[in-house]
Amino acid sequence: MKNKLSPQEQLLHSKLNEPQFTYQEADWKQIESVVAKKGFLANYGTFFKAAAAFLILTAAVYVVNSKYDKTPKPETQSTAVQKDNATNSEKSVATAIEGTTTSENIPVNEIITSQVLEYKKERSPLISEKAENNEVDDTELSTMSIEVAPSNDTEEINEKQLASNLDFLNIHVLSKTCINSLIEFEGEYVTSLEEDLEFSWLVDDKTIEGPNPKNSHTFSAAGTYKLTFIISNREQVLGKFSKTIEITPVETIDFNYENISNPFYDQNVRLIATNPQPGEYMWYFNKYKDRVQFNKETAWWFEHEGRYQMNLEYTSKSGCVSTTSKSVVMKKHFTPRSFPNVFSPNNDGTNDEFILETLQPYTFSTFSLEIIDVTGQLVFRTNDKNQGWNGRLNNSSGNTLHGIFAWQVEIENTNGRKRTFQGKVRISTL
Repeated sequence: MKNKLSPQEQLLHSKLNEPQFTYQEADWKQIESVVAKKGFLANYGTFFKAAAAFLILTAAVYVVNSKYDKTPKPETQSTAVQKDNATNSEKSVATAIEGTTTSENIPVNEIITSQVLEYKKERSPLISEKAENNEVDDTELSTMSIEVAPSNDTEEINEKQLASNLDFLNIHVLSKTCINSLIEFEGEYVTSLEEDLEFSWLVDDKTIEGPNPKNSHTFSAAGTYKLTFIISNREQVLGKFSKTIEITPVETIDFNYENISNPFYDQNVRLIATNPQPGEYMWYFNKYKDRVQFNKETAWWFEHEGRYQMNLEYTSKSGCVSTTSKSVVMKKHFTPRSFPNVFSPNNDGTNDEFILETLQPYTFSTFSLEIIDVTGQLVFRTNDKNQGWNGRLNNSSGNTLHGIFAWQVEIENTNGRKRTFQGKVRISTL
């Protein structure tokens, strides 16, 4: 059948049959020129009014949807088929109108490309910076994986969180972060995994011993270190969590010692810290079996002469501990061998009397010396430390006594401290 429609009518007819058409001002002007002719409006007035209203409304909806409707709808099996058909239609439209422009002078094929990329961006959380610059293809979108980079702004770094049902909370340091001391730390996490988990620790990316969430390590140098807590199963690493810690230096306190040559403190050694710092001091010989003493300077009493290993434990204000050990020799100054055990009262000017010269340099509130013969008889007594015995009964001018005699001296200082010394002395006739 011969087509009796005019070119303008054919244009209008084709526009109405397009599934989605783009309003063009040139098309409308061509139609309007026909409508303006005499007699045409009378014949086709009602038809053209309805067609014009439909054209304007459809064009407005299309423009609005093109600019603002970028949210993808959930796909079902049926809608997926529809989407494929729509995609084919879009390709046909893009081919037919390539090179034309919208009212904003943007090529239509660029609008279609932008819509596709925006849809993929909202659908996938794995979009990288390339996608925002329209540089990502479908292959890149499907193969991206999550990798959370360590942050330099926070101490705690969630380096890898591969298991969605595993959450790291923190690494808790359970002791003072001091150099040369055992530092304890523990990893805290939450998981719903029922399988057996394995744990490991790194210090500055080097493995240390300890297969448990709680571990310890001794740092031999001060500085900043990175602790890394790793949770795995038998197949793969489930996650890594890191935290930096600062190891604090602590000064070692040295000490000197000296024997106390005092009759009341003869068995004591004076201990003196040579470079004292603010903090706490503890001295000990055997920390777990013997006593301990405090202060920067102290005196340590020993029961017997000999060499001992003394220890000074220093705790700084920050809680860090250092220990210094040193060999200490204790020697008694006041023993029986320190006093004379023989004298010769022959008036030759040498060793003519028995006197305790070792005690003479000291001050006593009480001094008492007694000398007894083998029968237990008291032969001499004095309360003067500077008075000696001449070998006769009560220091008389009679005959010199002979034999071995026992002596005992009792002393007391102004603090009420008492001390007793005993020995034997022999009178020589030579």
